[in-house]
Amino acid sequence: MPTASCRTGVQTGTNLGFRQFVLKPPRHHHRPESKRSGDNSGTEVSSNAANGDAFTSLAKLRSEKMIVHASIHDLEAQIEMTSRSRPNGNSVKILHALTETLQEDIAALRHHVEAYKDVDPRCVEEKREGTEAMRLQAERWTNNIEILEGWLCEVIGTEQMDRLRRECYGAGYVEGEGLGDL
Repeated sequence: MPTASCRTGVQTGTNLGFRQFVLKPPRHHHRPESKRSGDNSGTEVSSNAANGDAFTSLAKLRSEKMIVHASIHDLEAQIEMTSRSRPNGNSVKILHALTETLQEDIAALRHHVEAYKDVDPRCVEEKREGTEAMRLQAERWTNNIEILEGWLCEVIGTEQMDRLRRECYGAGYVEGEGLGDL
C-alpha cells in the first residue's frame, strides 16, 4: 500500500475508500528562549503553549481537509466507474430492440422446426404407436358392438334390427353387410 507523508501526517492505509492519517506531533522550531526576569518569562511560555495549541489545531484541520479531499476523489472515481458500467438510455433502447428481433427469430425457427416434425424419426415413431393404439381400441369397440347387435337381434328380430342399424349408422350402413369399414 502506498504511503504518502505530508507536513502534518503520514498515510497509513485505506478503510472503505477513506484514507486514515496518523498525526505526528507538531515540529517545534528550536528558538532560543531569552531568559528574562519577571513577568515576561511566564507570558513567553504561555505564548509558546498557545502557539503549540494553535499549530496542533491547524495541523488537525489541514489533515482533515486532506482526508475530505481524498474521500471526494475516491467517491468521484467510484461514481465514474459505476456510470461507465451502467448502460445509458440509448443503449437500453437498442438492447430492447435487439431482444425483440431475437425473439422473432426464435419464433420463426420454432415454426421452421415444426415443419420438419413429420420426418423426425422420433415423431414418426410416436405417431405410429398412437395410430396402433387407436386401431386396437376401434377393433375392441367394434367387437363389443357386434356382440351387442347379435344379442339385440335375438331379442327384437332381424327386421327391426336392420331398421335400427340404418337409423343409427346412417350413411355408414351397407345394406346386407352392416357397418362399413373404418
